Order: sequence, then C-alpha cells, then structure tokens
Amino acid sequence: MEFYTQEESFDADKYWNYGCNCMIHGDRPLSDMGTGPGVDRLDIKCREYKLCQECARAQHGEMCIGEFIEYRRPRTKTLLNDDGVEETHKVCRNSPNTCERSLCECDLQFAKDHAKVSVSLLPVSGGFLKKIY
Repeated sequence: MEFYTQEESFDADKYWNYGCNCMIHGDRPLSDMGTGPGVDRLDIKCREYKLCQECARAQHGEMCIGEFIEYRRPRTKTLLNDDGVEETHKVCRNSPNTCERSLCECDLQFAKDHAKVSVSLLPVSGGFLKKIY
C-alpha cells in the first residue's frame, strides 16, 4: 500500500512501532485498530485513518480491507481556488459508493494529514526520539 503526498511517498518503515496507533505490523497493519487515543498529533492522525478503514468495512462489508483490496491510483487534478490561483489536488478515480473508493479516500486523507504533521525520528540510545514539526 502506498500513500502519496505532494512531495514524497509514504515510508512505512519510519512508523513500524510508532505511538499507539501508527503501529504497522501484524497480518493487517493498515486496518487493525491501535490501543488508545494517540500520543501526539501524528498518532491521532493514524487513529483517524484506522477509524476511516473501519467505517469502510462497516459500509461495504467485512472484506473491504485495505490489505486485500486494490483501487485505481489517484490522479492529479488542477483546480482554481477562490482567489483564482491554480492548486493541484489528488482525486480518487473509482466509482463513488464502492469499497475501492472509500479505501482510496481514507488513504488520500491520511496522506494529506501526514504531510501537515511532519515527523523526524532521531536515533538515540535505546530507541528513537521523535521530533514533530
């Protein structure tokens, strides 16, 4: 599963055991819920992402799982904002009201949220020190 921001691909290795909700391990790392409200802004965004995945399953059935369902890669669309300035946005391309579309929307929202909460993990003795910018 790939997450896309405007600048870079999401690097899951940075978040292998991050916080209470960004833990990306086990047989369903994208859809298994975490264990708390979140230790910081990034961990809260990870919780929101997993809740989005949970809603997709509730709406489209138990097999609507990010690890198993593929969707069409989002495309870039250029729009004019209220000030008449062009902005680029990623948009999901699957049909509305489908599992694929819902999962794409979850991933896309997480990519946008992740871009707002930039994280740098700095190695220190005994683990990592996280810095949030």
